[in-house]
Amino acid sequence: METIIGYIVTFGLGILIASMYLFKKDKPSLLPVSEQTYPGLILTILIKKKKRKISEIVLQLKALKEPLTIGKILLEFTDKNHEKTIADMNSYLNFSNKPLDLLPGEIVQLSLDFREFIGLLDNTDFSYDRFRIMAASTEGKIFKSHELGYLPRWGLFKKDSGKYN
Repeated sequence: METIIGYIVTFGLGILIASMYLFKKDKPSLLPVSEQTYPGLILTILIKKKKRKISEIVLQLKALKEPLTIGKILLEFTDKNHEKTIADMNSYLNFSNKPLDLLPGEIVQLSLDFREFIGLLDNTDFSYDRFRIMAASTEGKIFKSHELGYLPRWGLFKKDSGKYN
């Protein structure tokens, strides 16, 4: 009798663990790629994964002490010679021509489908080695993310300098 109860408890625990794993596996998760803190703004780049694949890139903006107005979202490409080319991302992010007003402590998230973003990267007329996502305020301040890179095998990642010690 005691062995039957032991088997029932073990089987019940197995079902519970399997259901928790399946629930967590299908749940979309936000993972940080880059976070830059400036005196007036925190700019964070997140990736949203669904079923272990990147589905969206999320740009998160948070004003710190004073209200801030963001006028443009830009993409800065850098080639191997460190020459920079800037592209406008407002139309891809469904970011209208109206400036985005941020109140202190308010968090705004702008998302972009990952396939559209890869299409934007692939359709550039110039070669690039890395890129940054930038937010430009109406006052002329520019807030940049870390340098990011894209490889089809690894996805979106933060580039390092390649130089150690």
